[in-house]
Amino acid sequence: MSSITGLNPVVSLNLSKCAYIPLDFFCGICYYISNMKFTFKKHPKETGIRAVGHTRQSVDIKLNGKRVGLIIAPTWSSVDSLWHINLSIKIEPTTEEPCTWKWITLKFKSATEAECRQFLNDNTQILISKFNLHQFED
Repeated sequence: MSSITGLNPVVSLNLSKCAYIPLDFFCGICYYISNMKFTFKKHPKETGIRAVGHTRQSVDIKLNGKRVGLIIAPTWSSVDSLWHINLSIKIEPTTEEPCTWKWITLKFKSATEAECRQFLNDNTQILISKFNLHQFED
């Protein structure tokens, strides 16, 4: 039985039942999670006065070519100077919150962008099966 830690809001996940799941954004067709992977695209480098406080580029996290999250680069105002991972998940709209998605931040933090990418690649199956990821239409 395998498990990982570092995910928010769940501290530990059981991997024994992660064979495959149907995903609604694939029109009900079942795909094996093991065939799915995250891809990444760096944001353009900041220019002008903004570049002084934002020296590093954040990175889009994509699943099947659609943006599902961000690897947030540390900036001049970051308390811990670590890279963070944000994912967008689907939620049920309410009268107080009419939006159909929200951001979550994983507990995992890293000193480098490469470690964040590695974490996402190593835990793709868990993240896809645990969270109903919202895909942005670009």
